[in-house]
Amino acid sequence: MSNGNKPQQLRVLQEEHRERIAATLKINRMIDHYNDVPGVNMSATQLKAGEILLKKILPDLKQIEHGGKIEASVTIIASADDLNL
Repeated sequence: MSNGNKPQQLRVLQEEHRERIAATLKINRMIDHYNDVPGVNMSATQLKAGEILLKKILPDLKQIEHGGKIEASVTIIASADDLNL
C-alpha cells in the first residue's frame, strides 16, 4: 500500500527546513553585526526587522514562570585523602 501524501509531506518538510536555514542565517548575520565583524553592516530597518523576527520565533523569557516544586538530591563521595585525614 502506497502513501499518496508522502511527496506532499516531503515538500512541506523541505520548505520548513529552508525557512529554518534562512532564519538561522539572518540571526547569524545579526550576531556578526553585534560583534562588529568587519564587512557586516546592517541598516536600521534590517535590525528592526530582525528584532521583530526574533520576537516571533524566540520565547519571551520574562513570561516563562516555573510553578512546580524543584526537588534534587546530591551524593558526595569522598575518600580520606580528599578530606586531608
